Amino acid sequence: MHTRLGSLLAATFLTVVAAPARSQVPTDSATVAGRVARYLQPMAEAGALSGVVLLARGDTVLYQGAFGWADRPGGRRMTVNTPSAVASISKPLTGIIVAGLVAQGRLSLDDRLNRC
Repeated sequence: MHTRLGSLLAATFLTVVAAPARSQVPTDSATVAGRVARYLQPMAEAGALSGVVLLARGDTVLYQGAFGWADRPGGRRMTVNTPSAVASISKPLTGIIVAGLVAQGRLSLDDRLNRC
């Protein structure tokens, strides 16, 4: 469990830090889906990542997909509708994402929450 959590945190951080500048981010869903799959699928196949990914810009969903296992011993794959007990994991993930955006200069810690 701890190893999976570490992999998820690392993948999230790397995704944010390695993301191109906002003007360079593709907005068509086919391009986004291809990039997400190429990046996350190898981790899922190695058993290092299980979860659901949703990428959106404003109100437009660019990508939604599931990776890995919901129940490996039971042979049940993760789907976008699989319930997850995320507990408090969203807090450190949010912190990592914010830190990455601040490091890129795309966000300031003084920005308002409704900044687009």
